[in-house]
Amino acid sequence: MATQNADLKEAKKDAIMTPDMYRSMFLRQFTSQCSQSYDKMMAMGFMYTIQKPLRKIYPNDDDYYAALDRHTEFFNITPHVLPFVAGLTVSMEEQAAADKNFDTSS
Repeated sequence: MATQNADLKEAKKDAIMTPDMYRSMFLRQFTSQCSQSYDKMMAMGFMYTIQKPLRKIYPNDDDYYAALDRHTEFFNITPHVLPFVAGLTVSMEEQAAADKNFDTSS
């Protein structure tokens, strides 16, 4: 039982998405409406929302900037579901970092 608790604590320590990270994403998503543009719509606000988890996923600058660039494409969504999409996107980025054969265009 003690080894299971130790393993669980170790896994939580290495986890990318911690309660603080979720809170940060939640608070940052409110700014997505403040950065509207005609060509990208809400892309910059969305990128700002997921910026912290991306930095944790990609410690290498080149990979991090490539991920940021992927999320500056056209993005438009109702703000009420943006946290769900941001969580899904971070999950997909985690998979992309772990699997080099992952299709990042998805």
